[in-house]
Amino acid sequence: MEGSALKAFTKSPSDGIACEDVIKCVLAISEEGWGIFHHLVKKGPTRVDDVAEYLGKDRSTAYRELHKLINCGICTKEQNSIKEGGYYFLYQSKDVEKIREETEKCIDATYDQLKQAIKSNFSFSSSD
Repeated sequence: MEGSALKAFTKSPSDGIACEDVIKCVLAISEEGWGIFHHLVKKGPTRVDDVAEYLGKDRSTAYRELHKLINCGICTKEQNSIKEGGYYFLYQSKDVEKIREETEKCIDATYDQLKQAIKSNFSFSSSD
């Protein structure tokens, strides 16, 4: 589990768990990745150079973080052509409600798998 996601699961029950922490944990998103996601939500479609500037890091770091977000399903990449020739990519966040739904499905599937594992594999031998 990532840093703050782990902290969310070690809070006392009265503190509750923040939705942000659940999503970061379930989708294995780092704090830096979560910051980029918020940046994309605010700015809309964005080039990698803008993300690098936001992070205060080089393009390769921004590119790696963006691809982690694409791989976990909360960001998309779209190629755009330049009239004079060439192309560039724009990155943008997926719809926040869609991400919530996908995370909920993932949690439900994991819960079902855990229940099935206990039902099918939970036994004690009489010699224990």
